[in-house]
Amino acid sequence: MLAFFKDILKMPYKSGAYKESKHETRVKKILIKHKFVERPKKSTLKDGEFIYQPNGNNNNPDFQVKYKGELIDIECKSSEGACPTFNSAKPKENFIYIFSSGKYNATTIFFGGDVLSLEHSALYDEMLDEMYKIHDKYKPLFKAADIYNRGFDFYLRDMYIQQGGQKYTDYFTHPDRDKCEQNVLNTFR
Repeated sequence: MLAFFKDILKMPYKSGAYKESKHETRVKKILIKHKFVERPKKSTLKDGEFIYQPNGNNNNPDFQVKYKGELIDIECKSSEGACPTFNSAKPKENFIYIFSSGKYNATTIFFGGDVLSLEHSALYDEMLDEMYKIHDKYKPLFKAADIYNRGFDFYLRDMYIQQGGQKYTDYFTHPDRDKCEQNVLNTFR
C-alpha cells in the first residue's frame, strides 16, 4: 500500500468526469500495477484484493481494498481547481481521498478526518436533522397550498462546500498538505 500511495502522489491530473472517470481508471491501473486484484461487487475480499465502486457508481467509496486484514476505503476526487467538491457526501473520517488538481497538474492524498473533524461533522448532521424536521412540518402545508395541482414541493439537499479563499481551500498550498499526506503514508509503514 505504501508503494501504491507513493505512486499516486506522482500522478498528474486526470479528469473525474461523471460518465467516464479517467482519474478512477488511473487509480485502478495503479492498484493493479501494485499486484492488487480486482474482484466483483459483493465479493468477500482477501488481502491484496479490491472492489471498484462497491456500493454502486453514485455512492462512496470508489474503491474498497483489503490490506493486512483491514478494509481501506478510497474516494477519488478531481477538479480543474485546487479544492475538491464534496457535494452531499462530506469527508468521512477514515476514508483516504485521492485528489487530482488540474490547476497544479498534481495529486495529493489525505484522510477525511484530517480536513473535517468529527465534532465539525456532527454539527452539520445536527443542523441537517433540524432542517428536515422543519421540512416535514411544512410538507402537508405545501400539498394543501397546491391548488393548481402542479406538484410543487421543496427539495432539501445537503451540499458541502469550502470557502474563505486560497488560504483555506487550496489543498496544494495549504500548510497542512505535507502533514496530511504523511498521515496516510505513515499508516502503511
